[in-house]
Amino acid sequence: MSSALDRKTAGSPSDRSVHTLPRGRHITPEQAVEVARYVAQITGELGLMTRSAKLDGLSYFLEMARIEAQTLVASAGRG
Repeated sequence: MSSALDRKTAGSPSDRSVHTLPRGRHITPEQAVEVARYVAQITGELGLMTRSAKLDGLSYFLEMARIEAQTLVASAGRG
C-alpha cells in the first residue's frame, strides 16, 4: 500500500535518483547535494504536519534538520 507521501515524492526525476542511491558506496558530491536538497524539502513538509498536530519537540528537530540541509545546499552552491 502506498501513502500520499510516497505518491507525492515519487514524481520528479531528482526525487527518484535520491531513492536509488547505492547503499554503502561512495556517492558523488553532486548526489550528496541532491540528498540534502531532498531532505530540506521533506523535512519542511513533515514540519508542517507536526506543527499542525502540535508536536512541538518533533517540529523543532525537523526544523533544525531542514536548516542544516539548506545550509549544505547553499554552501555547495558557493563552492
